[in-house]
Amino acid sequence: MDPAHVIPPGGRRERRKLEVRRRMIDAAQALFEERGVQAATVAEICERADVAHKTFFNHFPAKQDLVRVLADESIEILLADIAGARASGRNTAERLTTFFGSVARRASSAGPMRRELLTEIIHAAQQAADEPANARRLHAAFGAIVSDGVAAAEVTRRHPAETLTETILGSYYALMFNWANLDGYPIAQRARAAAAFLADALAPRFDEARDVGENGENGDRYRFPKAETRTSPLAEIRTGPRGPSGKTPTSRRGAKMEKSNGKA
Repeated sequence: MDPAHVIPPGGRRERRKLEVRRRMIDAAQALFEERGVQAATVAEICERADVAHKTFFNHFPAKQDLVRVLADESIEILLADIAGARASGRNTAERLTTFFGSVARRASSAGPMRRELLTEIIHAAQQAADEPANARRLHAAFGAIVSDGVAAAEVTRRHPAETLTETILGSYYALMFNWANLDGYPIAQRARAAAAFLADALAPRFDEARDVGENGENGDRYRFPKAETRTSPLAEIRTGPRGPSGKTPTSRRGAKMEKSNGKA
């Protein structure tokens, strides 16, 4: 028998246990989005998942513990969205547009009580023992977008990367908070606006790019062509046209006068 198909002792039992747990999680999420966390009961979750009432408590001490599992999974989904945007975007603006677009699509396709579920998930996440670790993971994920942009000379150096990262993170939190609490909140429109604003706010200014280019760092990316200096027609009328050396040529008559004055 192929060793790859050999199931170790307890393997089938463990796999069955994980399958039952997954069914309960999926059933709970569907019910929470349809009816709300408070309205959905453990009995309804068990019925939807086709498991015994006792089985639920073998996996979760209470319904709120299942909400915490959904909170952990939401963090993983969010991190995957950030990583996907970072990998697929050709530049910082595209990465921000892709990420905020995926957030808006996920929110728009959710059930009618998804906003209540989001509020419960945030509450559960704040009470979880690993909340600081998850916060650091999110910060690092958004920080990677900033770091990529700085390295590609697409993101400003005028402000610390920490500040820019927190600006993106704050925009995401504000978007989700408003969607969860304001009826009729146009999340797709606001997500596009947030991405456009962040791309503009993070972009380097022309003078910053010019200075960096002149200093040599990322010069090939930042360098802008210098404007050609031209003499205005009025100046040429007053002083005469300038030759290749930049000096105004002297007429023969003027040269003779200068020579005679010099002898005198």
